Amino acid sequence: MLDEFDNVVIVRTFSKAYGLAGLRVGYALSSVAVADLLNRIRQPFNVSRVALAAAAAALADSDFIEKTRLMNDEQMRWLEKQFDALGLGFIKSHANFIMVEIAVEMEDITAASIHQALLEQGVIVRPLEGYGLPHWLRITVGVAEENMRLIDTLRSILTDN
Repeated sequence: MLDEFDNVVIVRTFSKAYGLAGLRVGYALSSVAVADLLNRIRQPFNVSRVALAAAAAALADSDFIEKTRLMNDEQMRWLEKQFDALGLGFIKSHANFIMVEIAVEMEDITAASIHQALLEQGVIVRPLEGYGLPHWLRITVGVAEENMRLIDTLRSILTDN
């Protein structure tokens, strides 16, 4: 797309797969003209030396990122099967999160109530009502143990109501 269009910007973060969220580091790919405009408005010294060193090390560790990608894909497929079994809709994803629709035909079951009940059990998901999606939750794919806890807790909440 960068070769075809001069108004495209591709952004990447080291927050998720590389586990560097606290360092606030990422990068952008764009045309020279767009990069020039971005450089004019960015803060000086906007990335620390520590963040740059961590990003460079992360880029050099291709084995880690491949293992992380494979684990995420495996756990994503497992979660999709669980959501199907629970009768919950979802949007197929290739990211590290999945959007799940809470459109259960029961009284008092809403995305907001599920979010709150999960939170009370120590399971954190993101409600999407603020994005105009009141029946949806954004659920990050975790490791197998975390995903099992999510599904067990969600199943318990749904069957208790």
